Amino acid sequence: MKLYKKWIIFWILAGVTSCLFSLEQKEEALEAQVWNAPATQLEAIEKSLIHHLQESPSSPFSHYLLSIAYLRFFTREGKNEKPLQQALQLAQQAIELNPDGEFGYLAMANVLDVMNKKKEACLILQSLMVRSLQYPISWRVPFHLIRIQEPKTTQATHQLEDLLHATASETAQEIMIPYLVATGQSTFEGEAYATQLQKWESEYSTEFLRTQLTHVYIELGQYGKADSLCKKKERMKSKDIGSKLTCLFLSYRYLHRSHETLHEFQRLEKTAPPEWKPAIWMHIGFIFHRNGDKKKANTYLEKSLRESNLKEEILTTIAYEYEYFHDNKSLIALLKKVEPDFSNHAALYTLLSELLQKTGAQQEAASHFYEKALLVNKDIQKERSSISQSQ
Repeated sequence: MKLYKKWIIFWILAGVTSCLFSLEQKEEALEAQVWNAPATQLEAIEKSLIHHLQESPSSPFSHYLLSIAYLRFFTREGKNEKPLQQALQLAQQAIELNPDGEFGYLAMANVLDVMNKKKEACLILQSLMVRSLQYPISWRVPFHLIRIQEPKTTQATHQLEDLLHATASETAQEIMIPYLVATGQSTFEGEAYATQLQKWESEYSTEFLRTQLTHVYIELGQYGKADSLCKKKERMKSKDIGSKLTCLFLSYRYLHRSHETLHEFQRLEKTAPPEWKPAIWMHIGFIFHRNGDKKKANTYLEKSLRESNLKEEILTTIAYEYEYFHDNKSLIALLKKVEPDFSNHAALYTLLSELLQKTGAQQEAASHFYEKALLVNKDIQKERSSISQSQ
């Protein structure tokens, strides 16, 4: 057995949760937000973290949090290399502030992981595990070592379950459970995955797990079970908008309750935070499209695409919806209208090229968008190469 695996097992069995530092509840809440908040909320989180760093400029933890946030920006946007550079600088600064602490090294390991330098990332985390008797570590070190070294395997699932059982921190559970679910999704299938989620939901009782279980029931075609889960008291009282959207999607897409669901979406539109509105507009557009009102549908979908920070995710979902109804004509018209707002987005150029090729009558336009997609991808690779060479 590899040395790092022995140390993970030792850490779990020993239940070592003491650290050289103590975090306030507010700081732990910030950390959970950094890892788990929807990507649409990153701008608001960045402001909070910058303020936190200004209040504690010598805090490695503050540098670690902002570094992870910038990595999420980079992952979200892809084409913009600046967040990756910022994340790297913050990680280096955190190490300089406290060479004996874990936060700078955690940030650096995550930067290297995003840069596909997993071996180097694991070496950093393994060194923290080895010296843990001299410099106590938190649950974060074995968690990130499991996450990077054993990505989405059965072994990772079992190790995460053991680590969760050994960790009393609510923040740890909030951060680790989504990844536990991701590993479960890769190692279990169908009913077995649903059974595993039921087990975890009964053990940890989080809204995230209930939402994931609802998704699985929908995928399995078990709409009655999904609907029953949506009608549970804790779901009805939940303020989690992502959970509400899942249940409303089930309602109009599979339970044929378009009329009442449309009113629910319109009520939610009035009260939801700005970062959720593009997703709500998208669903309202889908309902109008399904009801045959293409003009209203495109109005809402256009607004969703223009305002969303997750343009490519919204774009992919809209493309799937329109292609499901074989309505490529309306989709092409929508994409051409919003194309100026998708400057340097290869996904839109590629999709437009493919759709125009299918029509058979707009080959020149199809070639134009295909070439634009190639240019964008070439520029992205060039920027990433320059950052990698600077390490």
